[in-house]
Amino acid sequence: MLGYRGSYLTAYNNGDYGIYAYDSVYGQFDHSYASGSPDSGFYIGQCKPCHAVITQVVAEYNALGYSGTNTGGNLTIMNSVWRYNMSGIVPNTLDSEKLAPQDGTRIVNNLIYSNHNPAGRLLAADLAGAAGYLVMMILPPVADLALVVWTGRDTGRRRLRPWARVAWVAAAVVLPLVGGFAYWVSARWGRGLSRAAGARS
Repeated sequence: MLGYRGSYLTAYNNGDYGIYAYDSVYGQFDHSYASGSPDSGFYIGQCKPCHAVITQVVAEYNALGYSGTNTGGNLTIMNSVWRYNMSGIVPNTLDSEKLAPQDGTRIVNNLIYSNHNPAGRLLAADLAGAAGYLVMMILPPVADLALVVWTGRDTGRRRLRPWARVAWVAAAVVLPLVGGFAYWVSARWGRGLSRAAGARS
């Protein structure tokens, strides 16, 4: 798709993603809210250059606040709030899809806090989240899972303001089996909490 915009949207408790753009360029998501997705609240995937902006959005109670698979090139995530997810912002690479790796994503002036949240809905197949979950398990005193970079290059962070226990986390963990299992276990006991959290949002 050439050209898209999503403004003043609300997506909650969907079966997979919240607000989603794939194989699309020259777009923008703004002034929108995403909650309760078992993958990510906001997703942009397989575009390079993307020529896309996410700004003035709120993502909470998702497995991932933002996921961007194999993206890059004039892609900016800015002026938004990412909270109460398992992981906040997760640019990532998937070799089985086109345009790998992700690179060149700009992350500017975001408020990222109180992630590492077991009430965020979980998806066992999401290896980016699995890697983040492993970091959480291995380094619980320091890992807030604000920002997870799941392989890639040239990803920039400017005026990043994550709160709680760490300024930012960059993780690239190649343990899909162990991570996926841990993530699946967490999903099983966290599902009830997720429903309750979604009802409150």
